Amino acid sequence: MAYIRNFRLFYAALFLASAAQAQDQCSSLVTSAQVAADKAEWVFEADVVVISQAVGEAARFNVTVENVKMLYEVGQSPRLFTVTLRPSCFLNADQQLSGAAAKQLTGKRMRFYGTQMVAGRGRQFFYMQPVSEPAPSFTPRHQYVTAGHAMNASTPEADGWYRAHSAEGGFAIDMPGEFEDITKAGPGEPGFMVRGKDQYGSVYLAVFERSGPESSIGIAVDHTYEDNPAGRSMFKGAESVYYVGKNGERITHGLWFRVPGGSFMLGIVTEKEYEAASMKFKDRFFNSLSFD
Repeated sequence: MAYIRNFRLFYAALFLASAAQAQDQCSSLVTSAQVAADKAEWVFEADVVVISQAVGEAARFNVTVENVKMLYEVGQSPRLFTVTLRPSCFLNADQQLSGAAAKQLTGKRMRFYGTQMVAGRGRQFFYMQPVSEPAPSFTPRHQYVTAGHAMNASTPEADGWYRAHSAEGGFAIDMPGEFEDITKAGPGEPGFMVRGKDQYGSVYLAVFERSGPESSIGIAVDHTYEDNPAGRSMFKGAESVYYVGKNGERITHGLWFRVPGGSFMLGIVTEKEYEAASMKFKDRFFNSLSFD
């Protein structure tokens, strides 16, 4: 059931990249209200009060809104701060939220679609539209069943690598050999993992978890991002953080980031003696990720 929040202020920060940045760099570009609704944790309508540049952050803009009407929310939250993805993951964002176009939004009532952050950065919206446009349908989330799936891959290349497709996760990635494809229904939010090994026995992981109030990867992404400023970068249009963890002789190189609808962890887990050899494949593995 929708409920009203009047006279509360929400803030949205937009990371503006060059207008020349190609939107096909994004792994998960949201191109319609229905796609946004299917990925969103929340949808609300609100009046735009002002769009302003954040102090000390040349590429970030704040959007203040009021008279908020919540249309849909997976888990209610008191957080009122919102950020967006870069323009490559937010269709035409640089045209909509900067310059003269931003001034034209002042006083307009808009519909925002987004996800909930956990540590420090509050709400994040990845799509918006005027309320004069038809609202999409809001359907219950699909209920998954924990299961392993048959390997869905292209013919291996000469070096033994496969193009691996997650059966239910909606993504594909290169793997250095045969792999497992697993859906995990719970506890927590649904998760989808593709896992394989290279010739040295190092484990390659690609894990996508749907966003939601019980998202364990979402929590890890947000806290890792906040705690490791030196590891932050943009990856396929999303804010990401690279982190190296050590447990005795075992070392994990992980890339953590959110996309509309969920969170990703790409990782290579290796023994110290094989770290240098396996890390030669890191860029190929990470950069091969795409959404089906």
